[in-house]
Amino acid sequence: MASIIKLINSALLGLNPRQKEVITARFGLDGQQDGETLAAIGERLNVTRERVRQIENGAIILVKANITKNPEAGIILDKVKKYIVSRGGVAKKSDVVKFASSLASGIRENHLDFLAEASGVFNLYREDDAFDPFYYVTEKDLKTARTFVDGWVNFLKSRKEK
Repeated sequence: MASIIKLINSALLGLNPRQKEVITARFGLDGQQDGETLAAIGERLNVTRERVRQIENGAIILVKANITKNPEAGIILDKVKKYIVSRGGVAKKSDVVKFASSLASGIRENHLDFLAEASGVFNLYREDDAFDPFYYVTEKDLKTARTFVDGWVNFLKSRKEK
């Protein structure tokens, strides 16, 4: 079984110290906290939120290249994607994390969020007023799921009195 720490460390290879600090802080990869906001990181580094976003975006490009070169990461991401596809292209975040934990020891939500963001193999839908967090593969899958849920909600509302 792969170690998530080894995968993350290989993904971060070649980043300069500031890029590594931003990515680690944004995704909570140091194991000590949840991800930080751009503002919080900017305040600590004495730069603007926009500059932190720029540093993050540049780092993500390098991380994506590292992930692409890592066959072990590719296998894990492919299996996670297939798992999501097998559930109609959309899957509850906690279910995907549970599945991924069978593929890489020590994996947590923030690790999977990082791998999704960096690789682009699948996407994260963050929690909002209407939905719990989930992963999806394509925009079409997201649209189909939202249309289904909206239709189901409207159906239930029309039968509310029954």
